[in-house]
Amino acid sequence: MRQDSRAMRPVVEATMYPSRTVMDLSLALALYFASRGMGRVCDASSSEYRPYTSPAKVLLSGLGSDELLGGYGRHRSVFTTRGWQGVIDELQLELDRIPTRNLGRDDRIISSHGKETRHPFLSLSVVSFLAGLPVHLKLDPRLEVGMGDKTLLRLAASKVGLVEASIRKKRAMQFGSHSARMEGGEADRRGDLTISHLPLGIAFAAVQTSIYDVPGGFRAVMFDRFSGVKDKATGEGTHFLIPWLQRAILYDCRIKPRNISTTTGSKDLQMVSITLRVLSRPDTDDLPKIYQSLGLDYDERVLPSIGNEVLKAIVAQFDAAELITQREVVSSRIRADLLQRAGEFNIKLEDVSITHLTFGKEFTQAVEAKQIAQQDAERAKFIVEKAEQERQAAVIRAEGEAEAAATVSKALEKAGDAFLALRKIEASKAIVQSLAGNGNVSYIPSSGGNVLLNVPTK
Repeated sequence: MRQDSRAMRPVVEATMYPSRTVMDLSLALALYFASRGMGRVCDASSSEYRPYTSPAKVLLSGLGSDELLGGYGRHRSVFTTRGWQGVIDELQLELDRIPTRNLGRDDRIISSHGKETRHPFLSLSVVSFLAGLPVHLKLDPRLEVGMGDKTLLRLAASKVGLVEASIRKKRAMQFGSHSARMEGGEADRRGDLTISHLPLGIAFAAVQTSIYDVPGGFRAVMFDRFSGVKDKATGEGTHFLIPWLQRAILYDCRIKPRNISTTTGSKDLQMVSITLRVLSRPDTDDLPKIYQSLGLDYDERVLPSIGNEVLKAIVAQFDAAELITQREVVSSRIRADLLQRAGEFNIKLEDVSITHLTFGKEFTQAVEAKQIAQQDAERAKFIVEKAEQERQAAVIRAEGEAEAAATVSKALEKAGDAFLALRKIEASKAIVQSLAGNGNVSYIPSSGGNVLLNVPTK
């Protein structure tokens, strides 16, 4: 095998280019011989090994499982120095690096044998599902090696019956294959570096473990194994620590939203469901105190309890109607009390607002019944007013008719039959005009030839 390694090294190096580090070479050599499919097998009925070449043309790769589920040893180191947020950032960095480095190198090596690769862990559905899970479900660096790394995958393996594999410690492919030892007495290389640069590499590694970064919007609390938590938090940027002796705990000091919901009683004993939206952040000057008393999940421990306490106390001072008509006053009272309570735990609130306010079913039905009663009262009032208006109109019409009758009587007394004759002429004129406008009606006068209605001709 060592002779094969020396013979195939130029081919492997040319295929894996532009990757040139000793790590890439070790991985590429192991992958080259594994994907070639040539080896020895032993039948169940015999203890003798015989040569065997696999006819498989499609290979399954486990690439992506360590990047998605935290299977590398460096994840423990990152957790020690930067906490869970550091692990999240490291996993994202490794996942982003897969297409540009690992996939290209592995695909070129395997395809050199005329074979194809499938990556189950890099399918869209698997990546979307695993990337969306909380990081503490994927790994737990606080557990020992073989249990805390790729916890979710180990649990799945145990569920399907692979109990032994589920507790087996991870063994890197490039080290397990001893491919680096195949180089014999040739100088080990890291890219184009020789073994003479080993002290420089050790020094670089020491410096690398002695520095830590605080991203924008974060602060770091320093824990010393001898003196405990330091009194002052570290700001953004790159800082130094003493490996093993000191550990930096990162705090996200950016504003975070939270909804606090509760159901409580008003002053008039009506049930009220209310939701409060709170924008909070830790007091950066008191981060060491927060870490000592509350830990990293300070907001989860404090805000729900004090939020419910303040909401119940303030709502109980107003009746249901006042909660609607005096909403600004209620919101101001809640904000003032909540600011005071949160300040006792070194938490700053940037905004407090009521986003949801509803009442119980009984109160809602009572309000609807009241509105219906008011509408019925308004309708009855309208009917009464309408009847009054109709009565007044009838009186006015009667008075008009009486005045008209009196006028006619006076005219008759004064003019006698002449007034009646005039009215008959006017009526006959109207009838004639109506008949003349209708082409289907013909009027034939009586034998006297008088078209007037009972009006004497003389």
